[in-house]
Amino acid sequence: MSAAGTGTDPGGRQEDGAGVSGERDAAGHAERDAAGHAERDAAGNAERDAALRRALALVPAPELREAMVRAASPDFQPTRPVQHALRALHRHRDPVAYLGRPQYRPAVPYLVAAVSESCLSRVIYLLGEHAENPDRDQLAAALDEARAEYPDPTIAVMLAGVAADDMPASDLCFELLTTDGRYGLASGEEQPG
Repeated sequence: MSAAGTGTDPGGRQEDGAGVSGERDAAGHAERDAAGHAERDAAGNAERDAALRRALALVPAPELREAMVRAASPDFQPTRPVQHALRALHRHRDPVAYLGRPQYRPAVPYLVAAVSESCLSRVIYLLGEHAENPDRDQLAAALDEARAEYPDPTIAVMLAGVAADDMPASDLCFELLTTDGRYGLASGEEQPG
């Protein structure tokens, strides 16, 4: 090793002042990039979780309470803590307001399934071979057909559930949920009549 900082690192590579330290800099950039992606992912997940709670708030109270009872049933195979959370939610006057609290979060997927499971199955059936990776037009057509059987709040919960669960079409479902005024979560004025 010379005084100028050139030499050989333990792996036998030539170190010329930029060699190993350059690799460390690259590793540092990769760590910072990964942290940035994780931050964006966390922000995206929080946004999708909030959209899911807003979609559940659109479901009429009697239907939501019925879904809580169904979600706590053996058909959905909830764990004992989830059963207790669902029963506790059922006692609240406005259960949706409590869904973001830590003790109730594990119950949310069960509640989403109880509200929208048959709707999701129908949309998957309507998409047919495109169910794994539909484009916007295919999904919109399937949703239009599903609207004959399911109310918009149920479809909104289904879209929000797919978006929050990181399923194959989650980004597309989130986009439709937040841009199509029929589902109650569009942020713009473009709401079809």
